[in-house]
Amino acid sequence: MKYDTTFKSLFPDIKVLFTLLTGSDIVKIENVEYASVKQRRADLVAWLANQELLHLELQSNSDTNMLWREWEYCGLIAERYGQIPRQIVLYVGNKTPDFETEINSTDVKFRYHLIDIRDVDCTRLLESESLSDNLLSLLGNFKNKQQILQRVMQRIVRLDKNRRADMLEKLAILAGLRPAELPQLIKQELEKMPISLDLEENPLFLEFMKRGEALGEARGEARGEARGEKRGKRNGEITILRRLLEKRFGALPEWVNLRLESAPTEQLEVWSEQLFDVTCLEEVFSSDDTGVK
Repeated sequence: MKYDTTFKSLFPDIKVLFTLLTGSDIVKIENVEYASVKQRRADLVAWLANQELLHLELQSNSDTNMLWREWEYCGLIAERYGQIPRQIVLYVGNKTPDFETEINSTDVKFRYHLIDIRDVDCTRLLESESLSDNLLSLLGNFKNKQQILQRVMQRIVRLDKNRRADMLEKLAILAGLRPAELPQLIKQELEKMPISLDLEENPLFLEFMKRGEALGEARGEARGEARGEKRGKRNGEITILRRLLEKRFGALPEWVNLRLESAPTEQLEVWSEQLFDVTCLEEVFSSDDTGVK
């Protein structure tokens, strides 16, 4: 699954993450795209200071085809650069990753490295001078994430207006990878900030926070809550998702509204989580259990 371009936009400013993953600094990032019947664009291909060629892919969910994609990439990259790359899949999702990483047959032996960002020393990411590293540290396995978030937010508020708006948007997107904790913590920190952040300049951030609150409320519903209240919560999620879709893709065709209205809550959450991983409306609704066409 093509991962959110937010991560790729952070790559040029990252200073520590790649060193933690590879043990070497990056000296040059390549722009790699392969034309074929099934187009391939690697998330990152870069030369390391130790002369190795790195191929990095980001995943927020498990993909049963990842092993074969990595094998295909290995051949394409090796053919182009004349060197077999070191391949790493960095998992940034919320669930336990479930990937096959190795082919070990009589004639073929192949393996790539799977790393869960929660297993990375995110303390070093937090201490980095790069704010991109700091943002990614929030996906790590810290016990007191509120204190970590405070440090990151303090750096964001010191930025100029345009840079601050950009980083708040990236923070909102990353928060969607940890929906059970980060959206509410971010809201609490914003309320305690010593200066006022004009969030109206960043409506995407506001909508993402609203979605986080709506999901939190929905998950906290008591079993005995009236059906009418549950329906109201679901309608709220539909409204928020519709606004996010309109903000990203413009006016929505009628088939989208039909799918939103007929989808169960679980399907709405799936669509919301993959909203920033896609490039068109059709990709958002590729995972559809409603039966609406």
